[in-house]
Amino acid sequence: TYVLNLVLIIGIVYVIVAGIRLIVSGGDEGEKDKAKQTIIHVVVGIIVVIFARVIVNFADAFFR
Repeated sequence: TYVLNLVLIIGIVYVIVAGIRLIVSGGDEGEKDKAKQTIIHVVVGIIVVIFARVIVNFADAFFR
């Protein structure tokens, strides 16, 4: 579970960095699209990590 916590923290940092890139893009559509795609990919990754945590917790409770 420590690895999952670390991955979640890294994902949150990536969302913050992508948000800053989106704000600082200065109207450049290419940079805006890159930042938006990064946010989408990271959010999907965070959802996958949350599901992985649920599965790990379930398996831990089930096999104890």
